[in-house]
Amino acid sequence: MDYQALFSAHIPADSILSRPDDLAFYGKDSAQQFKAAASLVLMPGTVEEIKKILAICNQNKIALVPSGGRTGYSGGATAEHGEVIISLARLHKIKSVDVSDRTMVCEPGVTTEAVRLEAAKHGLFYPVDFASKGSSHIAGNVATNAGGIRVIRYGNTRDWVLGLKVITAAGEELALNGALYKNATGYDLRNLFIGSEGTLGIITEVTLKLTSPPKDFTTALCGISDAAACLQLLRALRSAGCTVNVIEYFERNALELVVAHAGLLDPFRAAHAAYVLLEVETEFPAQRERFAELMLELVESKVLADAVVAESQKQQQNLMALRERISETIGRQHVPHKNDIAVPVSSLPQFLSAFRECLRANFPNFELIIFGHVGDGNLHVNILKPKGMDEKTFFAACDQVDTKTFEVVQKFNGTISAEHGVGLLKKPYLHFTRSAQEIELMKKIKRLFDPNGILNPGKIFD
Repeated sequence: MDYQALFSAHIPADSILSRPDDLAFYGKDSAQQFKAAASLVLMPGTVEEIKKILAICNQNKIALVPSGGRTGYSGGATAEHGEVIISLARLHKIKSVDVSDRTMVCEPGVTTEAVRLEAAKHGLFYPVDFASKGSSHIAGNVATNAGGIRVIRYGNTRDWVLGLKVITAAGEELALNGALYKNATGYDLRNLFIGSEGTLGIITEVTLKLTSPPKDFTTALCGISDAAACLQLLRALRSAGCTVNVIEYFERNALELVVAHAGLLDPFRAAHAAYVLLEVETEFPAQRERFAELMLELVESKVLADAVVAESQKQQQNLMALRERISETIGRQHVPHKNDIAVPVSSLPQFLSAFRECLRANFPNFELIIFGHVGDGNLHVNILKPKGMDEKTFFAACDQVDTKTFEVVQKFNGTISAEHGVGLLKKPYLHFTRSAQEIELMKKIKRLFDPNGILNPGKIFD
């Protein structure tokens, strides 16, 4: 079938891309083990064009892969088998901000950073925050229920989505919940689309909830001996009445990598096994003083090995960058295999111990870089390709690593994906997190919304 001729009769010619470099660029996300093999890229500029595209694809049973900022690590935006890509990059307008209702209405291709900056212009705050905010799209955040570094304080993307407009596989528009804060009228279809990874419909509009900007805060970096100290630290902060915005964990090799390649300095004289980055709300000088005192007390009691409290905005930014630039630096210096698992917060130290023992016993030659979000139990596990091993052999071995990893995750009642989604990468392992009954129900929902299976086929499950 001549896809280009089929679509050119209904959408402008400049909205259809077929050059090899365009197919490669738009045809995959950041997951390195999957290769782009798209047949065509469509870049609609209006909702009506999206409707036409979906109607054509549904009628002709043409597989369609939605594409946003392509910052994901699970292959969820990858076309491997000649699918057509639908990029929402041209739909990037912020339609309105209502200061009284504290809402924002935006198109799907608006970046997360643009949302945050526009909210700030109106004296408001959009709290979902992560390293890729400058390039990730808001619809992609919704499609994966993205989290980030401030989940402990503000929750995931789901907590900030009031309403959605979605085009179904048949080309029909659904307007789900609008700007309502309360709506107890049956099933909440809006929440069904959040985290659905583009398998149920194409998001064309998002209505976001906004909030007040955070008060003044203090940033600190703590050196610790092991992960158990993280939980001791979190308990101490909460017992002291601190409002914790950020509590992030990373290990020595992550810090060394960032210091070596990102032009940042190690703020400590001595090396520590691991580190915790803190951001704590300190609206008043007395709160900042009490926080600094608490850090000193925790060092003296050996909960912390050492702590540095930022004394300036520049120092705050530098301490934050030590954590935020880990993933970027790994990607530039290594070929990684990435997992984002989560376990109950109280289980983090025991999980890490069991996981390390498992990896040492089965894959002693693989180096690990681990970092993540202490407050929600989410760890990002990066396995680095050894020098001299080709990528095909490495990623094949990582299939075995994943099985062993997820067996440990399952023992701790965790999840194989906390915020990256399932996509292609986690699909074979869904049963470690979801029961057979849950998977079957999800498949039935997929068939109901997309009976011809055209929307992001092969993602989440077959």
